[in-house]
This record gives sequence, structure tokens and C-alpha cells, in this order.
Amino acid sequence: NLSLYNSIGQGDPLSMTLYIIYRCKPLTELTLAFVDDMALVAIGKDFTDTHHILKDMLERPGGGFDWSQCERKIGARLQQN
Repeated sequence: NLSLYNSIGQGDPLSMTLYIIYRCKPLTELTLAFVDDMALVAIGKDFTDTHHILKDMLERPGGGFDWSQCERKIGARLQQN
């Protein structure tokens, strides 16, 4: 049972994130990215399990590290123009 004493304002960017987490049960991992920001959410049995999930999310092909390299290249091109 979760009691809420406050809510999130209409149009708050956090509401989208919280709704996705709410609707994705059972959730073990979630990646959210917008422009040059990324958030990784991992849920494991314990710290070690969660650490391994996050590590995999970063290192897998197309994962966080690949995404950041792509964003870095885009940013460099924009600065040159």
C-alpha cells in the first residue's frame, strides 16, 4: 500500500517517466533518453544483480555507451557549424 500526499503537476516531465515505470510491471530494466540526457533504471534481487543489469545496459550493442558516442559525434558537428 502506497499513500501519496502530493501529486505531480500537469505537464511535468517527470510524470511521463513515472507513468512508464508504473505501467511496465514487472520491470527489470528501463532506458529513457531525450536529446542528450539518458536515465537507466534497473531492478534486481540485490545490489550485485542490479549492478550486473546496469552494466549490461551500458555495454550491450546499442546500449548506453554506444548511445553516448553517437551523441558526442552529433554535438561535435553542431559546435562546428
